[in-house]
Amino acid sequence: MEPKAKSGVAMASAMALHFFGYEFARGSNMALFTSSKFGFANSGSYYPLAMTCVSPVSMILLLSYGRQIDSQGPRKALRNTTFLCISLLFSFGVAVKAIQSNDMFTNTKILSFTISQLVIFVSFIFQNSYA
Repeated sequence: MEPKAKSGVAMASAMALHFFGYEFARGSNMALFTSSKFGFANSGSYYPLAMTCVSPVSMILLLSYGRQIDSQGPRKALRNTTFLCISLLFSFGVAVKAIQSNDMFTNTKILSFTISQLVIFVSFIFQNSYA
């Protein structure tokens, strides 16, 4: 396979993984964000606040991606950011599983959030900003 074709296949595969992760996380994040037990259904509307945080986080992710392209090249930048997205989505999944199996996380507060709300809030922002 020619180098251009090989790089095209690699980029298409990375984008497929990227959008698979986004679609996989989108439905579950929205359901958790609006749930009454783990999310914000009983706490007023935090949705506008979360969506306001998406743009700055997107800009930070884009700037860090640009720096990686400049310093390490496109191949490593694509590999690193794909691995970052997969790792964070997996970590959020593990955290949500721990939250669901332990009521301590739904009752313990940090600032005005419970631990479960904080994890779901950060997960929601990341999921909406990395796409």
